[in-house]
Amino acid sequence: MTGSGPVPAGVVRMRSWFEKIANSPSASLLACLGSFIAGIVAVTVLAPNARAEWALAAALGCFLLAVVSGLIIKNKTARLLIMAGLFLLTGAARYLSAAGDAVDLLKNFPALIAAKTWLVTAVGLMLPEPHAGFLDGLLVGGGAGSSALKAAFIATGTAHVMALSGWNISLINKWLGRAFRFVRIGKYATWVLTTGCIAVFVVMTGAGASLVRAAVMSVFGTIALSSGRRSAGGRTVVFTAALMLAVSPRIIVSDIGFLLSLAAMLGLIYLSPFFEPFTKRLPEQYDLRGTVAATAGATLATLPVSLVAFGQTSLVALPANLLLLPFVAPTMLVGFVGALASSLIHSLTGFCGAVTVFFTNYDISLVTLLARIPGASVAGLSFNLFAAALMTVGMVWMVVRHYDDIIKKEN
Repeated sequence: MTGSGPVPAGVVRMRSWFEKIANSPSASLLACLGSFIAGIVAVTVLAPNARAEWALAAALGCFLLAVVSGLIIKNKTARLLIMAGLFLLTGAARYLSAAGDAVDLLKNFPALIAAKTWLVTAVGLMLPEPHAGFLDGLLVGGGAGSSALKAAFIATGTAHVMALSGWNISLINKWLGRAFRFVRIGKYATWVLTTGCIAVFVVMTGAGASLVRAAVMSVFGTIALSSGRRSAGGRTVVFTAALMLAVSPRIIVSDIGFLLSLAAMLGLIYLSPFFEPFTKRLPEQYDLRGTVAATAGATLATLPVSLVAFGQTSLVALPANLLLLPFVAPTMLVGFVGALASSLIHSLTGFCGAVTVFFTNYDISLVTLLARIPGASVAGLSFNLFAAALMTVGMVWMVVRHYDDIIKKEN
């Protein structure tokens, strides 16, 4: 007689879920990568400015121990626990060892600096303000031009548009893919052409660190989503994010575009299914149901990032994003092509400017109008990294809790 009572149902469910992860190599890898990212996040919350000389050696040592543990430990549950713990320590140590943004070294290449300067100059000659500042923000980042316009984007929950996030690049990727498929180009050729176009776009806009990461996140995320399996898409996005953080871990506090890219992609994959039951009454034309669910998932996932970065939240974010996002990719592409054409053939400046203004005017007018709605945003919120981490943990728990019911059945 041990005197112990029955095991709580929650503990049994958690144990069963953990055993499923341990028995799945792909799920185990995802858990280890998630632990690596969690280690970086933990140090970011507790000591964002800390740095240690010994940390790089510690990170390498923990990583090697994790690899050895995976090879010699036979018990799957124990192996997962030990490897996840070591990856957690690896992430923490890697953050402490980093000095800056390795990808940002690209900005020192004269050719890339010249390309960015050329683009900004061409846009300034083609468009008046505030259209020129807005298009510059879309193409090379750095804001939306005037302070009033920046405030309007923040108030409507659309500031991520100006952050050169993977969400923006994924829209371009999707738009180009549809265009190439329309002319009956094969699937592989479409992927090669869209990836090539994005690479040219990145180089011609200066190859800033945030844009390079956004492009990588978008290309790999699109590959994953094209498989039609949400689990494959999630693993690919997490792997890409872990790889980027391994190279430059401090981007988690210095590059809001990276955080918005990661959050939006994961929200698109894992949170959008929760909104699909609420879209069944919407018409099926133009994939309206999927667009609403995807936008809602991405908006919810980016909420913690927006609250920390801007200190406010928008009550019109969902309609604003639904009405704005379909025009972001065309605006960027038309503006970029127009700037290129007008700089090569000066007689086309007026025509290219008029076509581009048609798109930028819609974007600016929409955001400005929605920002004027009384109560459009709630400002003055004190939201720190710890609160954002708690909100993120809540979303992760929600996905894990309902994974089998909502997401796994689609695979």
